[in-house]
Amino acid sequence: MSNREIEQMLRVLTGLMIQKVEEVHDYLQLVFSDGTILNVFNKYQYEGENILSIKGKKMNSIKETDQSVLFSFSDGSHLIVGLRDEDYSGPEAMELIRHNEPPIVWN
Repeated sequence: MSNREIEQMLRVLTGLMIQKVEEVHDYLQLVFSDGTILNVFNKYQYEGENILSIKGKKMNSIKETDQSVLFSFSDGSHLIVGLRDEDYSGPEAMELIRHNEPPIVWN
């Protein structure tokens, strides 16, 4: 999948509020106000107070490069998901689950 395709698919998250943030075993789960779920399986960095503090924040923008996906939130914080080979802990980087849509998996 190209950078442009990934950005277009993730664009559905722009403007949505984070309803729930959960660190589940070995991955991060973000649940959005419309019920959309983003599971992050790759290594990630959070540039802000605490990853749990993004609950109630709005997703402002998403930018993808060959090395990472940068999620920017309304409080100025950022979630950076690595896309380099060493960032993978399994076959999938992320999974986007939307109501009545097939899941989108980045691998």
